[in-house]
Amino acid sequence: AKKDPDGAATALAALIRRKPGRALLSESLVALAAAEVRIGRHDAARANCESVISSDANGDMIDEAIFGAGWSDLTYCRDKKLEIARLRRAAKQFETYASKFSRGEFAYRAKECSWVCRSLEQEYSTERRSVFFAIVQLLEGKLDTAYKALEAAAKKYQDTYVGEAAKFY
Repeated sequence: AKKDPDGAATALAALIRRKPGRALLSESLVALAAAEVRIGRHDAARANCESVISSDANGDMIDEAIFGAGWSDLTYCRDKKLEIARLRRAAKQFETYASKFSRGEFAYRAKECSWVCRSLEQEYSTERRSVFFAIVQLLEGKLDTAYKALEAAAKKYQDTYVGEAAKFY
């Protein structure tokens, strides 16, 4: 899904249409959501995660689905349009993940993402918001792009909250 998100989405959608068992269906929906985020279908990704959350509450994929629902909204705000309602919904998902799965695979990222959502919600400057979106890139693994943006922001916004956050990351 990382190397060929379009191909992965097509293959996973075909698998889901075959109506696999509950465990494979949940795993496929979460994987499809990850591919859909990469190709810009954030709402479809969120819907797939929500489907897992509502139908697989005791399953192995509930943690990834909760994180994925938040990630879909946060990356939508970065890639498409910043919407405060989506940021709040994403923050709630990340906070749910962090409280339910404090030792989970994404616990650290969930806490960081929640903080980013709450910071974006409070920041009114589009230019300063770009610093928080660079942090999202960092959490996504886009290190080179994120580092350059954060380094520039740390210099530009010295001795400010945004500059200190950029310097920290």
